[in-house]
Amino acid sequence: MKPAIVAYLKKGGFALKAYPDQKSYFQDMFATLRAKEMVTDGFLEALNKREKDFPTGLQVNGYCIAIPHVEGEYILKEGIYVTIFPKEVEFYAMDNITKKLPVKISFLLLMKSSQQHMDILRQLAIIMQCKNLSSLANANSQAEFVKQIQCLIEEKREEEPV
Repeated sequence: MKPAIVAYLKKGGFALKAYPDQKSYFQDMFATLRAKEMVTDGFLEALNKREKDFPTGLQVNGYCIAIPHVEGEYILKEGIYVTIFPKEVEFYAMDNITKKLPVKISFLLLMKSSQQHMDILRQLAIIMQCKNLSSLANANSQAEFVKQIQCLIEEKREEEPV
């Protein structure tokens, strides 16, 4: 059985794109997701407010990612939209709101249910423990990124047999 994260990555989207800052990234994601009818008109405002109040930058083993998200009421179609930044984008750290982190990968979660949101966060937490986490930044397509996630999941299973 495939972990749910794989299905949501396939339903979401993928971009390898540079942004001057987080604001530009959020604006572009809103335009992209709104055009695909995945989010409501209130999504951008909710995303900016959520990020201001509860930053989503995370440093794991010296590698920085972000996991921005909003409440389910702003989501029309579920998925995970992954963006790899060729030049890091600064996000504030979730554990220290005054600390800026140079984020390389953003996992924009588009979940309607808080339960599904928590399940995906648990799966991401397991992936973040993988030694080869930084290899994800080498993906050039959604299919390649999904394949690398599957490899990391398998690697983790081999490290800790159930």
